[in-house]
Amino acid sequence: MAFLCLSAAKSIMEAKLVSFMLQVVTVYALFGYDLRLAVFDKEADPYFEAASTVTFVIFLLELVSFASPEHTPTSSTLQQPNI
Repeated sequence: MAFLCLSAAKSIMEAKLVSFMLQVVTVYALFGYDLRLAVFDKEADPYFEAASTVTFVIFLLELVSFASPEHTPTSSTLQQPNI
């Protein structure tokens, strides 16, 4: 069951529409706050706060969807080098 969920999440995250949405969300995360300060009045703050919260949740979902065993470090990859 977990494997099916991981494969479904991976196929969704690799879709072109989702990739484009993540790029737009990334641009908002980088420049949205500055745009808010430069262009909008104080009345727009709740909308930008909601958009920032949605952005944070989207980034968390992206992080969780790629946290599969092949992307997480194992003890063999964390071994200390011989000096």
